Amino acid sequence: MKKLNQTHHRASLIPLLLMLTIGLAHAQRDISREIVVYFKSGVQRSFDGISSRITSSELATELARFQLDSSAIEPAFPKFKEADTLKTLVDGRLVGQANFTKIFKVTVPNSFTVDEVLKTMKNRKDVLFAERNGRVTFDSDPTDIYFGYQWNLKKIKAPEAWEIFSGTSNTKIAIIDTGVDTLRGSAD
Repeated sequence: MKKLNQTHHRASLIPLLLMLTIGLAHAQRDISREIVVYFKSGVQRSFDGISSRITSSELATELARFQLDSSAIEPAFPKFKEADTLKTLVDGRLVGQANFTKIFKVTVPNSFTVDEVLKTMKNRKDVLFAERNGRVTFDSDPTDIYFGYQWNLKKIKAPEAWEIFSGTSNTKIAIIDTGVDTLRGSAD
């Protein structure tokens, strides 16, 4: 039994070390210098999804004003496939989804302000949206002042489960809850 425990401890260190390494590599990135841009045209990502290329000479000229070239533009969702923009519903209808292959992270050089580049990108016809990149933070403990009233979470023993495992930074879950409109009787 002692040998089994030693093996288990060694094996459990591998994911921990991997998470620390990934975290350090990600921590070195300064997202405050990044903007996220949806290029309707003018920029394409490579077939492997990792790099990009500027296909519009007019856009290339505009970006060059800010010392930006394709090396400063990387796909925001490198694993997203363009085929994923069509989804078949249970009833067989096809529904169009957002094309995440057109969303890129642009790293702004220190010689310019992020706001300068952001303003220029927002005013372009070939850009659907441009905004600052941000980092999402999460709370492992509920910050909801009404948590004590959520009997269903107590019934499934959620707080006890959080004592065992409160998640990993590799898994992201977002809950967007605008509440219930009591006048209409439906969720927003």
